[in-house]
Amino acid sequence: MRIIIEREGTISSADADEMYATMRALAEAGNLPKRAVRIFIEMVQNLRLHGGGVGCVSVVADGDLLVIRTTNAADAETVDKVVNLVEFANAHAEHLTSVIQKMRAMPMKQNAYGAGLGIFEIRRLCGCDMAVSSKPRPDGYLELVIAARLNHKSIL
Repeated sequence: MRIIIEREGTISSADADEMYATMRALAEAGNLPKRAVRIFIEMVQNLRLHGGGVGCVSVVADGDLLVIRTTNAADAETVDKVVNLVEFANAHAEHLTSVIQKMRAMPMKQNAYGAGLGIFEIRRLCGCDMAVSSKPRPDGYLELVIAARLNHKSIL
């Protein structure tokens, strides 16, 4: 097992840019699949959106498997929303391309941070089920963990 990226704490825009540059360089060198970079971007955006930019992001290679994982604190409503999105994406993986196209054609809700497509894009790109879990924290929030796995032969 090889840790490619691991960052814990506040993930600033500069931190995200630095990690993105590392992932992009590895992909351009042929050491990571290019789709891993797109998944990574979506995962970090989710951490920054749902976790206030505070949490943990890791990219780990284990043989032919690459796991991109984020962990952050979130309120119960946010966790329920994310869990439902991941479960829907996993259950309807074969139709995600058309779901994404339909959602992009819809007008965005007022005060929305985005089109709400990140989880669907991640699942579509990784090609296998995502994992999502949560557990209570002492501060009253929940710890939200999202993991995307990719199979790829030219991983480091």
